[in-house]
Amino acid sequence: GRSVDFGIDFGFGRGERKMRKQSLFFLVAVLVVSAPLAMQRCGAGLDTDKTLKVGYAGAKSNGPNVTPSYSVLPTDASPDKVANLRLWYKAEYFGGQGYTDGQTIGVGIGWPNAATGDGTPVVAANTAAINYRSASAPNARPCVSLNGTYFANTGTAGFSSAAPGVTLFVVGKKNAGPGAFFGVAGGVALTANSTDFFRFTGATGAIETEVSEAAPANFTAMPGLVTDANFHIFIGVWNPLSSGTELYASIYGGPSGTIASGIAGPLDLSGAVYLGWDYSSALTGDIAELIAYPRALDWGEQNYVLDYLKKKYAL
Repeated sequence: GRSVDFGIDFGFGRGERKMRKQSLFFLVAVLVVSAPLAMQRCGAGLDTDKTLKVGYAGAKSNGPNVTPSYSVLPTDASPDKVANLRLWYKAEYFGGQGYTDGQTIGVGIGWPNAATGDGTPVVAANTAAINYRSASAPNARPCVSLNGTYFANTGTAGFSSAAPGVTLFVVGKKNAGPGAFFGVAGGVALTANSTDFFRFTGATGAIETEVSEAAPANFTAMPGLVTDANFHIFIGVWNPLSSGTELYASIYGGPSGTIASGIAGPLDLSGAVYLGWDYSSALTGDIAELIAYPRALDWGEQNYVLDYLKKKYAL
């Protein structure tokens, strides 16, 4: 066929000009293919390097929260990608076992811990007051509804005899009255100041983090944060410092607070675990998911888990 001369003269002979034009076309093709990939890796598209670019859940004060800056999470994002995951309870477990909406979870029925390498369950304490709800949590997700009762494991389901801190995430809501989302103690039962313990509790419409050291008797609680009877992502942290204890709590999309004093730790938190109980009152409310680590996660780790929950529950 006929050759086409674009009238471009690079100072070479005709054959050399043809080779030069072929090289130019090849270079253009490479740029067209590689440009989108380069844009992705520079943050213009999906994070192909799976780097998390997140802000943090709230300012460590009672002042206004800092607005997080979220990006696309890796498709395989999961709480067990953060080191030392110890407890992970998901309400969808019961749906996988064939439970239907409103079905009672009978006394003695276990809620298995999904944390890697640990299947230790908490067990329903009252057959008449725990129900499975198939789509009552945000984003049509399931939850477990507790009406003044709880799940418990009074064996060795806790953290360790020298726990270096606690970070807790709860997707849930408090409907009425006092009650705790979570408690963990050093003994076979969580009782007032007789064992070391960490609990995430509060009066009506409030949440707070608390720690207690049995010997010497020492108790620290941060002021409760007012919330409402809607689903939220709640975060509670106990961070032992050389000067004492730092307690932190946050309601995603709501208030946050912190207090530093008292107990330096470590605490014996190797014993009883409760979902829906502290040592004085049971929860009237719902739990969709609960995740706990036996250490104080840094801000980046906290926001990785927060992003996972925010995406899952559309909160």
